[in-house]
Amino acid sequence: MKSFYTLLVSQWLANIGDVLYIVALIALLYQQTGSALMAASFPIAVTAGMTLSGLFFARILSRYSLGKTLVLSQLMKTITLVLVLFTDSILILGLVLFIAFLDGFARPIQASFIPSLATNRQQANSLVQGSNQFIQLAMWPLGTMLVSLSSSAIALIVSLVLFSLSTVVTIYFYRSLTDFTNGKAHIGYSPPLGMG
Repeated sequence: MKSFYTLLVSQWLANIGDVLYIVALIALLYQQTGSALMAASFPIAVTAGMTLSGLFFARILSRYSLGKTLVLSQLMKTITLVLVLFTDSILILGLVLFIAFLDGFARPIQASFIPSLATNRQQANSLVQGSNQFIQLAMWPLGTMLVSLSSSAIALIVSLVLFSLSTVVTIYFYRSLTDFTNGKAHIGYSPPLGMG
């Protein structure tokens, strides 16, 4: 169960960072352009990126293990967010779409790990889904408050810190899981319910 909670914490950090950077970018682009339509394009880009990732998920997992895919996707999300901090508004949408594409791998991988990590699958699934929904519900208003009380730049930096912490915890999770199974962790891919 320790590995399950490690995975859960890594995803909590990533999910909080996900909402926070989107809120910050929406506010930033609206300040720069004054266009509500342009600001609304970020949630559209996120949805498009996660939809695209679903098309490639099984193909990626046929080449890489679940753990490696999770680590690499989180690491690449963190690097891409660094690029967002130094990119003008024209290219940011593409980077957001790429982050969402990578993020689309996290939840199905998390669901795939639950049967082998948790003794009570129903309780574990309930905790994962409930916490994910709570983070989504709480972070939109909290993220908006952070942006309004400080700035979009501060919110983006906080999001980058959360992404970095999530990457570190994900790497720790992968190493501990691999050590526990003597290098035989997640050999294959078992699609979670509703994906196979």
